[in-house]
Amino acid sequence: MSKQLTYRHRLPSLFDAFPAFPADITQLLDRFGQHDDDQTGWFAPSTNVAETGTGYEISLDMPGMKSEDFEVELKEGQLWITGERKHEEEEEGKTWHRVERTYGKFRRVVTLGNDVNAEGVEANYVDGVLSITVPKVPETQAKKITVKS
Repeated sequence: MSKQLTYRHRLPSLFDAFPAFPADITQLLDRFGQHDDDQTGWFAPSTNVAETGTGYEISLDMPGMKSEDFEVELKEGQLWITGERKHEEEEEGKTWHRVERTYGKFRRVVTLGNDVNAEGVEANYVDGVLSITVPKVPETQAKKITVKS
């Protein structure tokens, strides 16, 4: 008669082997898409895009810039946002210990579709945030239909 052996030990999980793994992945995902791999110096700033019944709202966090540093174009249903954030000037006697802000040329292309009103696009830069509103063409806006009985 053979005895069946039972092993009662727990196999180590991936998280046991790498206790900081979740935090490292979160940091990696936070930075994903902010730099191109082709070493051209282009980056993609963090962007929020929302749609309402009447249009689209796009915002980018870009501290330390001026309104004239941005170029905003609407072409063929795509909103192109480009510009360049310059490095801060080096100062005599200042030693940098950490530089986390991204510098260089940036570009974001947001596909909106052909239902936008190009004449009504507005862009504002306030407190380090570039906010762009793109209205929809009135004919494409949602319209509530009353059901009659």
